[in-house]
Amino acid sequence: MSDSTKNTAVELEPPSKAEYGQISGDVVTYGSLGLALAMAKETGIVDVLFEADTPLTSSGIAQKAGLKERYVREVLDTLTSARMLQLAPGTGGEDGEEARYKLLPQHRDEFKKTAILTRMFSHSGRFFEQIKQCFQPDTPSCVRYNDATFDMMDEMKADETESRVQVLLKTPGLRQRLEKGIQMAEVGCGQARLSLAMAAMFPNSHFALTDVNAESLDRVRTAAQTKGLSNVTCEIVDVCKPPADWNARFDWLLACDVIHDLPHPQAALDGIFRSLRQGGHFSLSDYFASSYVAKNVGNPEATVLYAMDIFFCIPESYQQPDSEALGACWGKERILKMMEKAGFQVVGIARGEGWGTEGVMMCQKAA
Repeated sequence: MSDSTKNTAVELEPPSKAEYGQISGDVVTYGSLGLALAMAKETGIVDVLFEADTPLTSSGIAQKAGLKERYVREVLDTLTSARMLQLAPGTGGEDGEEARYKLLPQHRDEFKKTAILTRMFSHSGRFFEQIKQCFQPDTPSCVRYNDATFDMMDEMKADETESRVQVLLKTPGLRQRLEKGIQMAEVGCGQARLSLAMAAMFPNSHFALTDVNAESLDRVRTAAQTKGLSNVTCEIVDVCKPPADWNARFDWLLACDVIHDLPHPQAALDGIFRSLRQGGHFSLSDYFASSYVAKNVGNPEATVLYAMDIFFCIPESYQQPDSEALGACWGKERILKMMEKAGFQVVGIARGEGWGTEGVMMCQKAA
């Protein structure tokens, strides 16, 4: 299997007292910064900064966003002290003019991307008390995703649609088959942004977009109609228990960041395998950190994944008492074993630029 990223254990010495102090300080510093940036995103301050051509005062930004200046100023000063924003020369000092804030052109893309990611903080805050109760032995374990969750997840990757489609098409022979015409399905499609883009690219193929959330499918159906895509249908399907008429129905199935959120991931993979025709492809777009915490030590991306599991993946997947609740750090080693158990041949893992542990595992059902 071709994959340039190897999950090998890293033997790191425990941090010194000074290093541990730095780690502890960073928790407070960057946690505070993340909250401030999340507030800037939720209140529209980010949009004003992103659209501004010249440095603006806090009053100017507050006016454009329709907000109270005093709150806006504190958000701006938080971001500026952390060097995410810059001050116009000669402003903001003891003897200078009133502070005027600017977002440098070379920082704009990263600033926007990070601001979108901080929606996880504000979203987690809304459910903090509910999830805290899930820790207790005698309380419900599940907090389901809602429309706001799906909207947040969609925005996180909305600007990367074209590049993500190209990564999916790295599966050998898939582009040619789509051009000729095949039966494709996406399970747990959410907003189905990638599948809708491919439906427009490959009009000879049919795209069955499925989810258990009827509201999500309504939005997908409307989007397909707006785009004039006659080769798209929407179905409510529980991939852990796919219907009998799915047996050997599809040439390609896609799952984007969903299998580890299901109560029974192995049942889902088994069902996907049965749903494929001989020689069919399955693309698993997911995270491929290690399944073993010892191999994730010192990996900041793994830290984020574990933390997001607490507030998103585990509460969502605990839909049933016997849910497996694997989380986004279910890991490459476990995934490979589960794929083998389902019957798949794993071709490799395709990645886009800067994806880190994220990738697309390309699998096939033997012809």
